[in-house]
Amino acid sequence: QWRQERSRPAPELDENAIRELGRQLEKKRDDYREALEFLRSRDAEYASYVSVLPLSLAEIQGLLTASYPDTTLVSYYFGANETFAFVISADRFRPVRLAVPERDVVVQVNRLQGGYEDPREALAILYGQLVEPLAQLLTTSRIGVIPCRAMYLVPFSALWDGNKYWGGDKSIFYLSSGSML
Repeated sequence: QWRQERSRPAPELDENAIRELGRQLEKKRDDYREALEFLRSRDAEYASYVSVLPLSLAEIQGLLTASYPDTTLVSYYFGANETFAFVISADRFRPVRLAVPERDVVVQVNRLQGGYEDPREALAILYGQLVEPLAQLLTTSRIGVIPCRAMYLVPFSALWDGNKYWGGDKSIFYLSSGSML
């Protein structure tokens, strides 16, 4: 209701309704946080299944340093007309803008799923769009990929650089978020 009320044209906005709905929304959020805290105090293991608290960049880098020193994470995110890659290693964080819109990735994923043609061309295009611009930052032997939307269907280990598959000399694994390390 709050979003619906906020999306009305300016002359039709009911500021009182927006304020009241905003208060109700904050109350529900507070109730949810309270319920999670109660659950954590009673059964921390179960609570970890119903909510994952995001880790900060420093916490992720600390985990990489302590437990996975030869690992780099690449978190992809689709913007309106471009894609962003966030490259995280134990000692570095680099955001990179990739000049590929989501629709272009979807086209290549659809080609791969069609199964009617040699997949190497689509794999090479995806490599050029998603990996090649990051190659200088991906020097570790293990790469954790955090995909976004259609990228969950991209076989990152099979991406083709023209000579070899990316997974041929790297150990590629998937995460749903950096908090899953």
